[in-house]
Amino acid sequence: MGCGGRNARPSADDPGRVTNYNAVMEPEQVFIGSATAILCLLGLWQNAWFLEHTRKGRRLADRLGIRNARWVVRGLFAAGAVFGVLLAAGVINPVRW
Repeated sequence: MGCGGRNARPSADDPGRVTNYNAVMEPEQVFIGSATAILCLLGLWQNAWFLEHTRKGRRLADRLGIRNARWVVRGLFAAGAVFGVLLAAGVINPVRW
């Protein structure tokens, strides 16, 4: 028997083979990850608009200053884009109940 880690389960096809049941790519996971990455990249491209035209952006700019607020917004959108790509690629898996 192979070792497959804590998510390993015996395969239905071959009882001697162990497979990882989390390895299945769901189309919804790919869509949500791709959509998240695209929207965050758009937000990264338009971060100045976000700070000037939204209530939360103006509040953030008032509190941190426009220069620091831009870096905070860029960091949040960049982190969201990375998360979306990792989700779409299957590196990060959603919780399955």
